[in-house]
Amino acid sequence: MAKANRIYVRSAIIILMLSASIKLTEAFRGAPYLQRGDWVFLYVLGSSFWTTGNVMLLGAAYELVIAGILMFSDGLVFQNVIALMLSCSFVMYRFIHWSIGAPDPCPCLGRVGEWLKVSSTIMGYMSMSMLVYLLAGSTAFLFSQALKGRLRLRD
Repeated sequence: MAKANRIYVRSAIIILMLSASIKLTEAFRGAPYLQRGDWVFLYVLGSSFWTTGNVMLLGAAYELVIAGILMFSDGLVFQNVIALMLSCSFVMYRFIHWSIGAPDPCPCLGRVGEWLKVSSTIMGYMSMSMLVYLLAGSTAFLFSQALKGRLRLRD
């Protein structure tokens, strides 16, 4: 299980770095939709300061920090707790986005589908698949360690 989980952690690092790169590229592209208020932050905080572009930059920074922690930390349990924390925060964002009935699709990967000639529906499935992979992988490892009675943050 440890070898499979090391592969999972490495793949999570790659996914996070790829997603952050897409977000940064999209945020600095300067598309008009990036200047609109982000629906989730507008609803939760009541502030229009958090534009879609600002949220993309925040998300990219968060992903890069977590990727760095995963890259330079040792314990598999710790790495999976960190990956689970990131996944849960992204699930919460998407849940709020959905529950408030935001008219725009989740801006998780911006409009990269336009560059790749891929529909926004497919891009939505791709970003959701990455999120499910991160969430399921870390949860499965932590659950297996808990069942074995070996769930310690030092491991």
